[in-house]
Amino acid sequence: YKDMPLMITEHGCSDASLDDHRRCWFIFETLRWLRVAVTEGVPLLGYIHWSHPDNFEWAEGYTRRFGLAYVDYATQERILKASGHWYARFLKG
Repeated sequence: YKDMPLMITEHGCSDASLDDHRRCWFIFETLRWLRVAVTEGVPLLGYIHWSHPDNFEWAEGYTRRFGLAYVDYATQERILKASGHWYARFLKG
């Protein structure tokens, strides 16, 4: 598939914790291997993390948390998780 441009539009892992360092590692490793793929000629157009805020997930409903920001469903307050802070720093370079 090296001639077919790729766009990763949904990718992530669930972690209910605000201190979600497992997700930070997961994103870092994904991006590291995507860089390897690009250097080997894979035409990657882009990568989009699963979701910014926690949201409804078709298979799990509201029981799994995939977002970079925690959503308190009762108040709708959004709190940036450790992974959200890490990802922001990463994107800034």
